[in-house]
Amino acid sequence: MNATVVSNDIGPADRVSTDDRPPDLTSLNGFSTEDLVYNREGRLSPNQQLELRRAALGKGYEICIVVAFAIVNLVVFHATPLFMSIMGGFVIYYAIRLVQRVGELREGVVDEVVGDAWAQFVPDSEGPDRYWLHIDDLKLEISGTAYETFRRGGPYRIYYVATTNTAIGGEVLPDWRPLPAPTARRHWWQSLGISLGVE
Repeated sequence: MNATVVSNDIGPADRVSTDDRPPDLTSLNGFSTEDLVYNREGRLSPNQQLELRRAALGKGYEICIVVAFAIVNLVVFHATPLFMSIMGGFVIYYAIRLVQRVGELREGVVDEVVGDAWAQFVPDSEGPDRYWLHIDDLKLEISGTAYETFRRGGPYRIYYVATTNTAIGGEVLPDWRPLPAPTARRHWWQSLGISLGVE
């Protein structure tokens, strides 16, 4: 009899690595030494501009898909006003994100943050999974490949666009070291105790 074991382990970047060497970020898109030259001057590199342009196009495609879906439901299935309002909300959300991406491209301004960092994976059953990099007080969106590459430690210098809080580049600083394992958070009910007296 065969059994399938489903693992609910946290992702590799959330684990504490036994390897104390700094990760190599230069293979990531937007993190090359050529990109860093532009970022250190506070500008987007041509490669990063291309990535932001692709992200903006992606938002444009998402708007088209939602509008097409709404029209089909309206014409074929006579969608209710409530359904059309929900679809309108999605269009507005994606349109705002599109405007933000275009604004980031036009400004071409890069912000930076320095500090210890750790990556987080947030699965989503109804949409694409999300990947985040926590550094200083910021939560920056990163790609799945970047999530796999980053290791808990620091200091890192991360370059990002502030409107959408998206990490676009970065580097490992010379005095990098791994961070210790995070302590497990206890829930309030775990501190409750019941004592039964026996007479």
